[in-house]
Amino acid sequence: MNCLQVSQNSKVIVEVLPDEKTHIGYWTIIPLFPRLNLRKISDTEKESEFSIDASHELALYIGETYPLQHKPSLFCDKPRESCASYPNKRPTLDVNEIYFAVKTCHKYHLNRVPFVQKTWGKEAKYIKFFSDIANETIPTTEVGIKNTERGHCLKTMKILKMVLEEVKETNALKTVKWVILADDDTILSVKRLQSHLSCYSPDIIVGERYGYKVLNGHGYNYLTGGGGIAFGIDTLQDIVKVCNCPQIDSPDDMVLGLCIATLNISLTHSPLFHQARPMDYPSSYLEIDYPVSFHKHWNVDPMLVYTKWLSVPSNNVFHIEL
Repeated sequence: MNCLQVSQNSKVIVEVLPDEKTHIGYWTIIPLFPRLNLRKISDTEKESEFSIDASHELALYIGETYPLQHKPSLFCDKPRESCASYPNKRPTLDVNEIYFAVKTCHKYHLNRVPFVQKTWGKEAKYIKFFSDIANETIPTTEVGIKNTERGHCLKTMKILKMVLEEVKETNALKTVKWVILADDDTILSVKRLQSHLSCYSPDIIVGERYGYKVLNGHGYNYLTGGGGIAFGIDTLQDIVKVCNCPQIDSPDDMVLGLCIATLNISLTHSPLFHQARPMDYPSSYLEIDYPVSFHKHWNVDPMLVYTKWLSVPSNNVFHIEL
């Protein structure tokens, strides 16, 4: 596994997404920031209260005055003095270091759950389906919270609590470093998660970051749940202890984001997690990276999504860089 290493000789702030095919990156020289009127971004009127792609918005703003330049020589395949960044090889996580908690409900036991079991669920060593009712044929674990049409906040909080208790009390789970909270229509690659999460320490939370009212300075970031959220095991104790739901069907990912903002836990954005379907993104964007996940079975063949975008041969050694 190759993770991004920023050169100690480089006077840059790096927000990069290098890729093994292109080795591209997005970076900004530190002296540029004092010259930027970042307040202008905050004062910009937006139709939506949500911020989906902060790096894109910043790049557009900077590009109006300071044209972005293509400098591939700064992003290197090995350490050199002139490099801003280069790959730093790390071993991938073992499959027994990741626990998968899948949210489902009784009406999806016969369609969505079997799909998970036939695809990425087979790659997971520790996986459990949490539902509103117990079903021994799957099996599912009853959460004790009735299902809601949206939000699922109380159900999610109960699942995190149950997982933390199980990990703490089960000797076989002492190896677990990450808990992946996924929906029953999340389509993901376990092997790519093993590779991608090896770049992080388990005291943070990783996923696709959205923002709510962040431009006016009074909002907060949160990790959207559809593409899966990777909780470092060290974060769950505080979350379970502190975070509460205003209502049973409050939006779980947004409530978690608001609570986590008070806990000094880092929410780390990874553009390899995807809240939507492949067809909802430009194909050129998806071809840059190796996706970790997609979301939704609506109007799409989930098996085709899995085989085309996420299925990884067992002997395939790839790398995903931050």
